[in-house]
Amino acid sequence: MSKAPSKAMKATIAVAIVIVFIAGYAFIISPWLLTSGATNDELSSVLPGDMYLPNPKVKMTQAITINAPPQKVWPWLVQMGQDRAGFYSYERLERLLGFGIHNTYRIVPEWQKLKAGNFVKFHQNGIGMQVVSVEKEKNILLLTDYRKPMMPAPEKKELIVPLPGSMYIIWDWDFNLYPLPGNKTRLIARAYADWNYSNPALQGLLNFMVGLPSSIMQKQMLKEIKQCAEGNHPSL
Repeated sequence: MSKAPSKAMKATIAVAIVIVFIAGYAFIISPWLLTSGATNDELSSVLPGDMYLPNPKVKMTQAITINAPPQKVWPWLVQMGQDRAGFYSYERLERLLGFGIHNTYRIVPEWQKLKAGNFVKFHQNGIGMQVVSVEKEKNILLLTDYRKPMMPAPEKKELIVPLPGSMYIIWDWDFNLYPLPGNKTRLIARAYADWNYSNPALQGLLNFMVGLPSSIMQKQMLKEIKQCAEGNHPSL
C-alpha cells in the first residue's frame, strides 16, 4: 500500500504549481494578451499618449483590422462610456461587478460629441478618466495622473486611492485609427501605466490585477467595434 503524501510533499507540490502558473502567465499568457493582434512595428510605434508615460511599467497594445473606413468606425468609438454606449465588451460580467454598463449597438447622435476636458465614466459610481485630446476619426486619449488630479465632482471622479509617501500612479487609454487601402481601418488601442515606486512584488501584483482583466476586456471590445463598423454584429 502506497503512503499518502506528507505535508512537506504537498507543500512542495503546491509551491511548484504556483511557480508554474506565475511563469506561464508572465512568459506566455500575459505577452499574448497584452499584445493581441498588434505587429512588432505597432508595438514600437509612438502614439499620442506615450509622451505622458515614456517608461511605463505596464504596457498593453492591441490592434485589429476593420473592413470599413475610419469614418465608419469613429461613431462607435466616440460614444463609449458607462453612461453612454458602454464599452462593447462583456457587459454581463461588468454588471455583475457593479459597473452598471449596458451596451448600445446603435449610433446615437447626442453621444457623438467628445472633446478635451470631457470625462468618460467607467462605473456607475462616477469613476472614470479625463479626456486629454480628441482628433476626429483619428485619436481619443484618456489619462489619469495622480500628480494632477481633476477637480472633484459628485458625478465624476478619477480612481485616486491613498498611496504611501510621495508615490504616484499614472495611466492612459489611447485609441488610434489608421486608414488602410481598400476602405479598411487599423484600430490600435494602447494602455500604459507607470508609478514611481520600485518594488518587484508590487509591480507583479499590479501587472496581474491591471493587465489581465484589462487585456481580456479590451480584446473583446475591439472585436465588437469591428463587428459594429462592418455591420455584422449579432445585435444589429
